[in-house]
Amino acid sequence: MKRNLRCCFICVNVLLAIYDFNEIQLNKESLSKRKLGVWKYREFLPQIDERNIISIGEGGTFLHKCEKLAEKLGLKLLYVKNETTNPTGSFLDGRATVEISWAKNNRSKFNFLRKLFQETLLSR
Repeated sequence: MKRNLRCCFICVNVLLAIYDFNEIQLNKESLSKRKLGVWKYREFLPQIDERNIISIGEGGTFLHKCEKLAEKLGLKLLYVKNETTNPTGSFLDGRATVEISWAKNNRSKFNFLRKLFQETLLSR
């Protein structure tokens, strides 16, 4: 699967992931056999060696059907995610496991880029 990951090494903005959805082979059966959590959907996350995944069980928070609120808002259906059931009680947990694991997975590349960036700044 081709994935182009890009980020600004100056401001460290969000990565942009580009997927070839024709190459992703997922179905309900294979997903149902996976452990609940962020990494259940690893095909849609940056490619990270499983040995470098740092996780404390983030994700897998449940959707709550909100019938009365949906009616009040004029909607047919409304579901709300309760991210407070994450390990730290924060919606940031799912993002953090991916970011930390990506950094661990790419530490040698990142150290090289950091050194290159520092040398560039010092040469000015």
